[in-house]
Amino acid sequence: MNAGNKLRMAELLAVFLLAGCLTRMPANAKIKLKEIAHLDISENVNKNININKNTNNDTSTSKDINTNNLKDAYLIKSENNDLAIVSTKAEAQKALEAAKQYFINKYKLIKDKDYNIGFSEKIDIVKTKAEQNKIISSESAENVLQSKGNCNYKYKILNGENLWNICNREHIDIEKVLKMNPKAEKNTKPGDFVILYKYAYKLGLKWNEKNERDEKIAYSVESQKTNKLLQGKIKVQTEGQYGLRHIVEEITKVDGVDVNKQVTENKVVKNPVSEKQLLGTSLTMPTFALGMFSRPVLGKLSSKFGPRWGKFHYGVDLAADIGTNIRAVDGGIVICAGWVKGYGNFIEIDHENSYISGYGHCSKLFVKEGQRVYAGEKIGEVGNTGRSTGPHLHFEIRKNGTPINPWPFISKYY
Repeated sequence: MNAGNKLRMAELLAVFLLAGCLTRMPANAKIKLKEIAHLDISENVNKNININKNTNNDTSTSKDINTNNLKDAYLIKSENNDLAIVSTKAEAQKALEAAKQYFINKYKLIKDKDYNIGFSEKIDIVKTKAEQNKIISSESAENVLQSKGNCNYKYKILNGENLWNICNREHIDIEKVLKMNPKAEKNTKPGDFVILYKYAYKLGLKWNEKNERDEKIAYSVESQKTNKLLQGKIKVQTEGQYGLRHIVEEITKVDGVDVNKQVTENKVVKNPVSEKQLLGTSLTMPTFALGMFSRPVLGKLSSKFGPRWGKFHYGVDLAADIGTNIRAVDGGIVICAGWVKGYGNFIEIDHENSYISGYGHCSKLFVKEGQRVYAGEKIGEVGNTGRSTGPHLHFEIRKNGTPINPWPFISKYY
């Protein structure tokens, strides 16, 4: 037989060996093949069968050995992560308690204070079977539980979000997330939950804190329109006052971050007082009294109301340079504008509300008797006329004809 035929016969023999068919071949066929291929058929057939049996037996034995090598153990797991495997339930509890104490110290929680401390996720200790090399000591479990790593967590997709922009924002691998959520690529929509991962502590600590604080209560503003004020002007009749409330909050924290606040007490300690205002509507300056005095001149107090130099001083002196503007302290009608003995150039304004204001020692007068003036209107200039020891404005107020101390009315301007 030529070399080509021998090669084809050898290929045929290999096919029969793989199919396990040689055991069923007639004896004369075996002999023929043996002669043609110069092979020890019976020896190879027996060897192949034994190998298969051994292989099958070895596999079975290997499985039996692996099963026998599994040990009783306890798995510490959170809602989304398997954390550690230890030998006993007591070791698991010890590791968890040590981890809790580690985080209590880390976040500087005060001992004996009622924080209602727990872990941020539900933690289970599950009895299981594990290979010996997967089981770690209690001390090693403590280190694992106190360490950081990639931790899985559930995330609810919000409107406008998808896995791609979420992963980009959180700086995590989109391919890894897709493997963790095989159906997520096509079917995710707002409101769905997906599994993500982040580098964080494998255990999170959750606790409650009580927080007490006082908070201002805003007051309301009651406005009333009046033509006694220039349009846009506001006069406060009664100043508003803030109220006060005492608030007690129950704050839930996870790893030091506020995740929930609940108000448990909200008590009003002081009620607010409304502010009452007058809103001006007049398009021209009102010449009637507003009931409050403005500053008559830019100057400095140089002499007070009361006894002075053996006589009584019926006003206050406000020192200022000659030519400084003198202004009406309120609206009213001019009842005097001229020379008065002792006062020099003098102006008197009747505010038609029982008050009269006087302005002495003027260098110039810009009003005349019978003229109506508004609050703040220029009526003269500072001078040194009459009985005067230097440039100043003598300013006085009379109520129902009786001189009174004007300083309390204007002192806030000086």
